[in-house]
Amino acid sequence: MDLDRLTLGERIVGVGAVVLVAASFLHWLGGRITTISLAGRSLPVSHYEFAHRAWAYAVTAVAVVTAIGMLVYLALLVLMAPSALARVSPISLARPLAAFGVLTFLLVALKVAVGADVGLSTFGLPSTSGIAIHVSFTKTRQVGAYVGLIASAAIAGGAILNLREAAQA
Repeated sequence: MDLDRLTLGERIVGVGAVVLVAASFLHWLGGRITTISLAGRSLPVSHYEFAHRAWAYAVTAVAVVTAIGMLVYLALLVLMAPSALARVSPISLARPLAAFGVLTFLLVALKVAVGADVGLSTFGLPSTSGIAIHVSFTKTRQVGAYVGLIASAAIAGGAILNLREAAQA
């Protein structure tokens, strides 16, 4: 096992992918009921909230699975014989890695920007249409979302750096 065979960009991708996979088990996105208004009276509510991990959302789950795929790719690069790698040009290996790296970042950034779907049904509450009750919600972003965003940015940056390194080789 020779990690020196990886370029700096590939190492950055590897670290970012490990951090993203680890962060996927933290809480990412959620929501909170902020107020309930009944007949014009506002009742503050603070203990009705939820938060989900990255695996709860299809977009972030795809990003994490893509990061796992990149880790497998990097492990194969490290474990393969140098003679087997000599038959493939470095640029042809760097392009898909860069594409998947940017895709991973875009998926995570999109979901963090949009946030969780927050509504009455999210909290298991019935519809209040036709009733003089109004419920206000707010979307929350937990530490896992920010760690995941930074890790996915590292993956994209490392993959682009790797592409530049391959083009110069």
